[in-house]
Amino acid sequence: MRVLVLGMPKSGTTLVYARLAQARGLDPNQPGPTAFFEPEPRAFWPEETTAKALLVDPAGGWGSRVPEPFRGWTVEQALEQGSNFDLPILLLRDPRDRWLSAFFYRWLYVHDPDPSDFQRALRMVQHKEAFPSELSFAALARPRGLPQEDWLADLAVRMDRLRTLENQARAAGWAVLRYEDFRRGNFDALAGRIPSDWVLTPEGEQARNFSHIARTRADGNWRRWWLPEDEALFRPLWQPHLEAWGYESGGAWEFDPQPLLNPAEGSEYMHGLFHHENGPHASWAQRWVRTKRSVKSFFGR
Repeated sequence: MRVLVLGMPKSGTTLVYARLAQARGLDPNQPGPTAFFEPEPRAFWPEETTAKALLVDPAGGWGSRVPEPFRGWTVEQALEQGSNFDLPILLLRDPRDRWLSAFFYRWLYVHDPDPSDFQRALRMVQHKEAFPSELSFAALARPRGLPQEDWLADLAVRMDRLRTLENQARAAGWAVLRYEDFRRGNFDALAGRIPSDWVLTPEGEQARNFSHIARTRADGNWRRWWLPEDEALFRPLWQPHLEAWGYESGGAWEFDPQPLLNPAEGSEYMHGLFHHENGPHASWAQRWVRTKRSVKSFFGR
């Protein structure tokens, strides 16, 4: 049985991929010959494949002006590749949480972030952690030099494109799963689609290769980071999608009135991604540890 998990960056694809791989007895830490983590499109997939891919816009092909740092598949590639799978899954997540997580994860070294942009963003995040009400999330997330109206138009294009994919995927027989439902153990979207002997659970051992990815393993974190001025900007763009996916019924967005912003989920998290031990910005201490580990591995000790 070939299984595909597809979603936008930071929508929970790694968690669902890992749990599905484990449910069928595969090790998600060992890509190939049947476990594929963010692969390139292929003409052939092995019979027992479990694959995870991201829906991205690397070349501005959606009409957007902000190419993403993540690698992945376009809408057209996703639909074409999905036809080769017995169970293609489109994963959705509350865009407020997803965007918050994507903002932080963009600073991972493999995305080649600009050091000056990182330092600027880090200072702003640290300021917001100290004074949560003084800085909106929009002020943190808007790319430097991009006019606000162009940025909002770009975000609208991405959400409209995702809705288009969702409609086409449903028509093609894809399963559409919400990340929040999966986290709560609600697998109704997969009912009758997976073998009865698969033991699927939202909990389990964190795959060691992906331990740096998780930030909170929760939902609703946006309520602590966003301000009413963020709602004024983004609600007109996102409310139809939120209601269609069951995240909002049209009422007011509820914010944490006295938010405590944990640096481990903000500035410390992004600092660790940028200065990851395998990246070019690792400290000398990290490089020394990495070198010793490589030497021991080479000599089998």
